[in-house]
Amino acid sequence: MVYSDRVSIVYGSLKYTWKETFQRCYKLACCSIGSKHTGVIRASLCCSHGRSNCFSTEHLPRITTLAVQLKLLEAKVIFVDHQFLNLALQAFEILTKTCTDYKFPLVVLMLETDPVAKIASNNHQLSGHHTYDSLLNLTNGSDDFDIVRPKGECDPISIVFTSGTTGEPKGVVHGHRGAYLTTLAEIILNELKAMPVYL
Repeated sequence: MVYSDRVSIVYGSLKYTWKETFQRCYKLACCSIGSKHTGVIRASLCCSHGRSNCFSTEHLPRITTLAVQLKLLEAKVIFVDHQFLNLALQAFEILTKTCTDYKFPLVVLMLETDPVAKIASNNHQLSGHHTYDSLLNLTNGSDDFDIVRPKGECDPISIVFTSGTTGEPKGVVHGHRGAYLTTLAEIILNELKAMPVYL
């Protein structure tokens, strides 16, 4: 791996190298998809300032909006930032009342990882959930895991939603080609230098 020992992520007092970041992503893929599965896993994020997620708290004026999005996505996994756990729980409550056939996703609670703020975030309790780190620990990242690559550039990679100001939000499917071109545009427009670090 190129630049494997260089820092890729800095969050508070935590730092990850590119090698560690790859290993964590690989373990997550092993957990979420499984080595014998070839289908697409639909996962959702409920977090602040999300960049490539299905929905971000910056664009969630109503709990009902989140509930509609969860229903449309039929997500198998939802990653919830500990700060927005109540938001997700309220959306689930709406779904239990309005959708008798709704299949609840696996909830992965994103606890605070910075040691300075970790104690407060660990007070969050939710039965039947995983934390991000406990999910990663479910697998050793076995070598027989096959990375599922897209069959074509139009294969879906993510779904984003309209604001829903004039009705229910509508999902827009993004393909791998669009994600690639968007990434190139971000690099050019933001004048990224070599070896950037995610803060």
